[in-house]
Amino acid sequence: MGIKDTSGVELSSYIFATNRGGVLNPGNTVLSLLISVLFAIWLVLVTTGVWLPGQTVGFGWLNMFSAPLKAVADNLTAQIATPMMLATAVAIGAFFVAWFIVRGYHAKAMMQILTMVAVAILGPLFLAAPLAEVLSSDGLLVQGRDLGISVAAGLNGDSNPNPNQLVARMQADMADNFARKPLQVWNFGHIVDDRPSCKAAWSAGVMAGDEDRVKNGMKTCGDTVAHAAADNPSVGQIGAGLLLLLSAAILLLFAAYLAIKVIWAALDTIYYGFMSIFGFAAGGFVYGPTQTFTVRSVVHGFVAAARMAIFVIFLGLYELFLGSLFQQARGQVMSVFVIGAIVEIVAILQLRRLSKSLDSGNDWITNRFAMAIQSGFAREGSGGGGGTALGMGTAGAGNSMAGLGLFAAASTLSGSPITSWLAGGVRDPGQPGARDQMRANRLQWGMAKEFGEEMINPHYDRRSMGDFAKSGIRSSRAHPKSQLAAAYAAEAISNLTGGNMQPVSAALTKAGIGWRTAQKATAVQADILRHVEAEPLPSAHLARVLAAHKHFESDWQDPGWSEARLGGLRAAVGRYRHHNAGGVTLPAGIVKLGNDYFENPGQPFIENLQKVANGSAGATPIRWEKAPGDVRTLQKREAERLEKWITNEHALRVDAATEWVSQNPTDFHRIRRLREEINNASDTNNWQAGRPSTGATSLAPPWKSDTNPLPDIPAAILNNSRHP
Repeated sequence: MGIKDTSGVELSSYIFATNRGGVLNPGNTVLSLLISVLFAIWLVLVTTGVWLPGQTVGFGWLNMFSAPLKAVADNLTAQIATPMMLATAVAIGAFFVAWFIVRGYHAKAMMQILTMVAVAILGPLFLAAPLAEVLSSDGLLVQGRDLGISVAAGLNGDSNPNPNQLVARMQADMADNFARKPLQVWNFGHIVDDRPSCKAAWSAGVMAGDEDRVKNGMKTCGDTVAHAAADNPSVGQIGAGLLLLLSAAILLLFAAYLAIKVIWAALDTIYYGFMSIFGFAAGGFVYGPTQTFTVRSVVHGFVAAARMAIFVIFLGLYELFLGSLFQQARGQVMSVFVIGAIVEIVAILQLRRLSKSLDSGNDWITNRFAMAIQSGFAREGSGGGGGTALGMGTAGAGNSMAGLGLFAAASTLSGSPITSWLAGGVRDPGQPGARDQMRANRLQWGMAKEFGEEMINPHYDRRSMGDFAKSGIRSSRAHPKSQLAAAYAAEAISNLTGGNMQPVSAALTKAGIGWRTAQKATAVQADILRHVEAEPLPSAHLARVLAAHKHFESDWQDPGWSEARLGGLRAAVGRYRHHNAGGVTLPAGIVKLGNDYFENPGQPFIENLQKVANGSAGATPIRWEKAPGDVRTLQKREAERLEKWITNEHALRVDAATEWVSQNPTDFHRIRRLREEINNASDTNNWQAGRPSTGATSLAPPWKSDTNPLPDIPAAILNNSRHP
């Protein structure tokens, strides 16, 4: 690519001077190899990023195919711009003049005459060399480029610029800022060019392609720090290389984007130059869209020159800003590269916005010219014309009404029953896909005739599912579109279908819950049911609570799932509490037995209580105090009622602990309290069924110590759960 820095050193000659290691120093060998790979990729990216803007603005690419394009344009002109074509186009244009005069549109007639005269005068000048104004050395594109370079040079302090020399100088400055200085910081930890002797030594060593000469040159010029850094490769150099590689990639992206915009503007101008051949040969004489297109083609050529100048000025401002950054940084190249990468990304977005503004401005100018030509400078609403130009995306008023009438007549004819009968029963045969729609309708009618009510039954099922979902939403006592309401609705549908999750999402959305909320609630419910089989408790409702709590406790810190998991837990606890709602009244002495059990749950008490309830002979008598001094033995019926009271009390405490957690789901001590209550309930449930309590059928008990005690559920919440 032939890119040189300001010292005359080609970028392709750059080397990374380091210690390559050897058999006795394998560490340096590995590090130097990794650095070499990064350096090779970085050198390609940064060289291309520096080369592209200069190559694009220098128009070297345009010179390669300017001659073939000129030849094609000349041949096209010879085929189209014939006397017969000219006479025909002038005759058509004269007809419009006569038509406007007959209709009384004298201003439009005069404007049509002036337009034809202008085309007749400018046409031969343009058709003599169609693309000369675009591709010649002093054409519009080159003039726009030169203007942009002159402004950019003025911004950089050059009052008498030479465009070709300035492009090379811009490339050299970019080579210094983006290649030479960063490489020195990468290699040596600082810029060695600050010392003239070190600068000369580095340039000489690089041009010779000798790493040892570069390192010895640093030592000779007195920069021992640079010599030590080059002789001791480190992991930090790999990190610096990765940072420079990322910055070089962003630089290349900016250069490529700018090059595409500049080349696109040039090729657009060439395209419209070809289209102008048709306009000046014939289309410019004919009133209407062809005249508008001729105007667009001419205007676009001039706007392209302005576009070229603006893009080059943009590049000059960008180079000036980054150059000033490097000067102010005083050797802190890495920090400038981080800032520069951000600036380049912003520059891409700003250049894109600038390009869109130029496009809209081009369309606005073209439309104004076309309106002036076709309206004859008449005021909007007068006999002379309207406010829009033909061919610019909106038709004139008269043509619009005529076109609308034609479309209305066609639509009426297509929708007529007579037309449908003539077309073999196809409804509205003018519509696309009318026959396919007819076949689909006949197939549906046939299915309805054969299956009848069986086709309608699924709709009844969906309505029924939606009603059950609404009942679940009402039972949640929450906002009908909230995640908690969705959890209760999913629980209701799952309970109704026996665990079939297929209709849950559809039922929730039919009940008015948002799709994303419904999807989360469905996923939570599916996770609970999937793990119930892994929690083989005698009580299926308690097994759901156990599975729901495990999922909640694993995701309580995940903002995307904590709310949905808590909703699923509250819905499962609600059903568990509903099936163990209470209603067992016991004397205070027996209630004290139950409370004593909750203070210290144990399998022996439950097994003995069951023996008393079953009337087994080996049961140990259980004493309770009805009144002071009145001690009695627990009877069979009293033992049965105490068993049920304990089950209900577990559900009450789990419900109260869940409500307490829901008030502050981020308090892990409350979550520990809830885990304790669920674990106690599952242990009791296993013991009542004669099963041992294992890790698969219970939660891990929370750790308790003097420094980490379990908090108590507030009495107000317990009482509220006791009397919901």
